[in-house]
Amino acid sequence: MKFAAFADAGQLLDYKGPVSWAQTGETLTTCQNVAVGVGSPPILCNDNLVRSAAGVGLIWDSPFGPLRFDLAYPITRQSYDRTQIFRFGGGTKF
Repeated sequence: MKFAAFADAGQLLDYKGPVSWAQTGETLTTCQNVAVGVGSPPILCNDNLVRSAAGVGLIWDSPFGPLRFDLAYPITRQSYDRTQIFRFGGGTKF
């Protein structure tokens, strides 16, 4: 087992890619005074503000392959951001 600590920050600047994704129903828009309610379609905001997070993780070289468990805390966020506090991942060895 290994432990990890991480910090991450970034922003979306002058994005020129797709603005909607049929697979997930998400739409990218400029979010100003956005009110997202329960049952409303997912909205991704292109507001050029920096987001940051910090967290810890556990990496386990299990008999089924490497497994990773992460806990993160958003440091800077907006009210309409969807946060993911826990993340689980698995993979294979190369």
